[in-house]
Amino acid sequence: MQKYINKTTNQYPVTEQQIRLDNPNTSFPALFTPPEEYALVFPAPKPEYDPISQSVIEIDPVLTNKGNYEQQWEVINLDPEIVAQNQANALQEKIKAFDSALTQHLDSVAQSKKYDNRITCMVRAGFPGPFQKEAQLFAIWCDDCNYFAYDLLDKVQQGLEPIPESPQAFIDMLPVLEW
Repeated sequence: MQKYINKTTNQYPVTEQQIRLDNPNTSFPALFTPPEEYALVFPAPKPEYDPISQSVIEIDPVLTNKGNYEQQWEVINLDPEIVAQNQANALQEKIKAFDSALTQHLDSVAQSKKYDNRITCMVRAGFPGPFQKEAQLFAIWCDDCNYFAYDLLDKVQQGLEPIPESPQAFIDMLPVLEW
């Protein structure tokens, strides 16, 4: 959506619809051209910012040396309470991603032995038969992986350990199953 500025009043932003409503007795061409007191404001990309601790707001456009108005942005720092909440939310999103990666990893390892997933493999651990020992080994390994994950999560939340860089880095930290 194109934005305009009223050069007389400095009202900004003004839309084509607002200009048409403010000028009900004016017939505009098919390709909209605003009255002379309005100028098109050329868009500018938002600057880079940290969404955890900063926000970007649009401010009044500036008249460039080319005679055009250009959109302007300002990066502002968020209140400490909002930053703390954003950090907590970001941590929870990372934890969800790590949890999902762990589940996928456990399923993938079980599937490497032709089980449907981690659950069907662990179910076999409770029943005597040709797959019981393999499934028991897998179930113990799953517990080791979960213990490691919960312990790491606890340390991260206490600030004792940094959070892994990525879900894959987290998976790479897990114990390896020796079938």
